[in-house]
Amino acid sequence: MKKSLGIILGLILVAICLTGVWRQQLKKENIENQSDAIYEVDISKLSVAVSCGEYYGCGTIYDSDVNSYTIVTARHVLQDYYDGASEDIMVKFENNESCKASILNENIDLDIVFLDVDKIEISTDYYSVADTSSGSDGSSESGSTLSIGQTIYLVDANTGDIYAGSIANPSVYSEDFSMDMIYCYCAVTPGMSGTGLFDEEGKYLGILLGGSDEAEAVCLDAANFPKD
Repeated sequence: MKKSLGIILGLILVAICLTGVWRQQLKKENIENQSDAIYEVDISKLSVAVSCGEYYGCGTIYDSDVNSYTIVTARHVLQDYYDGASEDIMVKFENNESCKASILNENIDLDIVFLDVDKIEISTDYYSVADTSSGSDGSSESGSTLSIGQTIYLVDANTGDIYAGSIANPSVYSEDFSMDMIYCYCAVTPGMSGTGLFDEEGKYLGILLGGSDEAEAVCLDAANFPKD
């Protein structure tokens, strides 16, 4: 456990209490009834579950080519791999198909890792963040400028639930992570580390790395991802 932003953040996220700041848990069908905006991009299809040994979390289909998908997740989700306790990194897609993944690249300082999944292992053809992002100067990787009060969504790929919240501050320095992070008001649950942060249009804003029992969450801005 680490101290950051005056709150205690768990590396594998702790459960969130049901009182406090504004947030809500949304089923997919409820979002479809409330707004068509988020379903310009189906964020559930971009989201995957990631597991290794006793640890589990979530990730996002970040890019792809003719042969493989690139998945981005939190590095600490693979702790058993780095400790030598397990060699099997598993990714489960929205259609419930699971397959092994290998490490493409990692950044210890940012607590993120990029995984490679062979497309031949998956029967469904998925799109990626790269297919849905425009990108622009002065904005996040998704091309969406971050602002206080902006509505955001996070997916628990282990359950299919979607959580809605808002950005409290687009850039706050976290002593725990030693970098600037997006500070959000949003409920998160155990096993959501590494999931994507999305705006109302379904554009990818960043990656969830930590949360508290006060419905607070901190995310790495996708604009700060390694460029290589």
